[in-house]
Amino acid sequence: MKLLLKTKNGQGAILIREGLVEHGFKVTQCDDAAACVAMFLWEPWCAVVLDIALPGPDGLAVLARLRARNSLTPVIVLRADNQPQDCIEALHLGADDHMASPPIVDELAARLGAVMRRLPVVRNNLVQVQGITLNRITRQVSSRGRKVVLPAREFCLLEYLMRSAGQVLTRQQLLKHVWGRDFDPMSNVVSVTVKRLRDSLAALDPLDASPSPIESCRGAGYRFRRAA
Repeated sequence: MKLLLKTKNGQGAILIREGLVEHGFKVTQCDDAAACVAMFLWEPWCAVVLDIALPGPDGLAVLARLRARNSLTPVIVLRADNQPQDCIEALHLGADDHMASPPIVDELAARLGAVMRRLPVVRNNLVQVQGITLNRITRQVSSRGRKVVLPAREFCLLEYLMRSAGQVLTRQQLLKHVWGRDFDPMSNVVSVTVKRLRDSLAALDPLDASPSPIESCRGAGYRFRRAA
């Protein structure tokens, strides 16, 4: 279970990291805000632990940037006891749970297990819809025995569509959750990436003449088809 830990270096961070490793997590720690966001975007994570109680780059701003790029990965924030407003703001920004810093590691591990179990469509880091299986660890997408490894943006887009199967997602939603809030809303990057993604999925079964599982909804956005 790959876990991203955003906190400052120090003895407390060492204790948290070592304790979580004992609970079976593979922990990657970062103390730089920009590096944390980059790692979050380019690697698949089971969960994130984000310390917003420490001085330095605003932890709430980091949380907002993470959620702008991925609305699904569980995030637990560590907060200062004397800053209840930060906790409330973190929940509004999309945190799944919160604990006082420094945390009791056994409780933190239990809470991580709980938030990961709340993801109903993911089992062992697999997302399966319409005969297509997406593996969040290997970044492989497979169907009928064929496999393809997608570039990072295509993979994130497909995961978001599959985990929202049957739901129409607007271009603005896709831009927000896959590319980030600061991306130009007039860009054609969504349609271009959807085209590449459809081609990649079609290559899994070149003889299949059925429509792409990614459906265009005119004037609205895109939807990943559910099984009939």
